Amino acid sequence: MEYVAPADGPYLTIQGRKCLDFSSCDFLGLAQHPEVKKAAIKYTLKYGVGIPVAPLASSPQQQLESKLAQFLGTETALLFPSFEEALQLLKAQKAVIISSETADPEPKKKSSGLVCMDDSYMIGIAGEHGFGAAAHKADMILGSLAYGVGCSGAFIAGPKKLLSSWTSSQPLSFPVLGAIDSALSFIPEMTGERETLEKHTRWLQKQLKDLPAKMLKSPKALLEFKSPKEAVHARHLFAENQIFVAPPIESTLYIAMTALHTPDDLDQLAVSLKKISETDLALAMQSLTPTP
Repeated sequence: MEYVAPADGPYLTIQGRKCLDFSSCDFLGLAQHPEVKKAAIKYTLKYGVGIPVAPLASSPQQQLESKLAQFLGTETALLFPSFEEALQLLKAQKAVIISSETADPEPKKKSSGLVCMDDSYMIGIAGEHGFGAAAHKADMILGSLAYGVGCSGAFIAGPKKLLSSWTSSQPLSFPVLGAIDSALSFIPEMTGERETLEKHTRWLQKQLKDLPAKMLKSPKALLEFKSPKEAVHARHLFAENQIFVAPPIESTLYIAMTALHTPDDLDQLAVSLKKISETDLALAMQSLTPTP
C-alpha cells in the first residue's frame, strides 16, 4: 500500500519521498489557496464543523446555491454532498448525461429527452470567466466541485421548473460551504492561471507526439495500453523519476496538468515521457487513437 500525503504546491509525499504530482485535477490550485482555507476556518468558527439542520440548514447553503446559479447562468442550482448522489438522481429522472470533455457541441438538437451535460472537468477553466463549457447547451448542468473549484461536493443546475422538487440527502458541512463560497469568488479573476493551463496543455500535446495518447478538452491526457501489466510498468517508470500518476484504471493511465506546475516540473515530466517512448511500452500503444 502507498502512503500518500499532500505537500506544498504540486507535490506529494509518498513513503517519505517527495514526488511531483501529475494525478491531481485541482486544476487552478484552489484546494491549496490560502484564502479558501481561511474561508473554511471562518465558517467553522462562525457555525461549527457539523452539518446544518433546519431551520439553520439552509441559509448559508441557499445563498451559495443562488451564487452558483448566477455563476453558471442558470435559474437555480442545488448542492449535493457527493457527485454520485447527484448523478443517481439524474439517472432516476431518465436524463441523458453527456460529458463536456467529449460531447457534441449542440447535444440538445440530437436528443428528444432531458439532456444534462456533465461539466465537471471544465468548471473553473473553460467558458466566459471560467464558468464552464455547458452554458445553454443542455437542459441541465451536472458538476463535481473537486476539480476546477478544488472543493468537495457537487451540483445540478438548470430551470426552476425542473429542479424545484429535487432535494439532496443532506446539506454540505459549514467548512465546505465556506471553501466553495471563497473559491467561486476567485475563479473569475484567475485568467492568468487559465492561460497557464492552456500553455501547459499545448506543451503536453507536443510531448506526446511520439506516443499514441489521447488529449481531452480538460488539461488531461490518457495513456492507454494493451494490458494492465503494461500500464503498471509505465507508472513505475514515472515513479523512478519521482513523478506520481494515479494507479491505472484497467489499462489506462492519465496525466493531469495544473496551474501550479512550473517549467522545471514539465521538464521532469518530459524525461519520463521520453523514456516511455523509447521502450517497448510505446509499441504496446500503437493500435490506439493517436493525439490529434
